[in-house]
Amino acid sequence: MKVRASYTQSSVRMTERLPPEEARRVVAAVRDETWSAIRSASSLAFLDMRMHLEVDAALYEVLGRERYAKACARLTLELMQKPLFAPVTRGRLLRGHPERLLRRLPMTWALIFRDVGQVEVDDLDGGLRLSMRDLPVLVRHDEAFLVGVMGTLEGVGEACGV
Repeated sequence: MKVRASYTQSSVRMTERLPPEEARRVVAAVRDETWSAIRSASSLAFLDMRMHLEVDAALYEVLGRERYAKACARLTLELMQKPLFAPVTRGRLLRGHPERLLRRLPMTWALIFRDVGQVEVDDLDGGLRLSMRDLPVLVRHDEAFLVGVMGTLEGVGEACGV
C-alpha cells in the first residue's frame, strides 16, 4: 500500500498550522523516521501508506473527529489547486455540478494511492453512488482514514458550490 508523498506532506503542513501545543502533541506521537521520510520524499514519490496513517492518526487524536474532518475538507480544497490535481479539478464546469467532480474521483484516487482499493461512482436513481472496493483491512478499520475520506468529500462539495 502506497500513498503519493505530496498527499502525506499536506498532512505535515496541516500539523505545522496547528497551535504550538497541539502541533507538539502530533509531532511527539509520530516516529522521527516517519517525519524524516515524509519530509525528504519527492512530492511525486510514493510512500508506505503506514506513514500516512501514522501522521493522520496523531492528527485525529489531537483534533478530534469534527475538527479533523473539517481540516481534511480544507486540505482537499488546497490540493485541488496543486499541479497534480488541477487537470482533474480545473474550470468553472464543476461549479454547481458536484457529479462532474465525483465522476473523476476514481482517477484522482488512482493518482494518490496504490494498492489501497478502488473508488467507483455509479448512477443511482437520479443521483450518484460512491463506493469503495477492495480496501485493505489496515485502512478499512482505520477511523482517522475513513473520517478523512468523509472530510474530503465535504471539500469536494464545497468546491462545487453545493
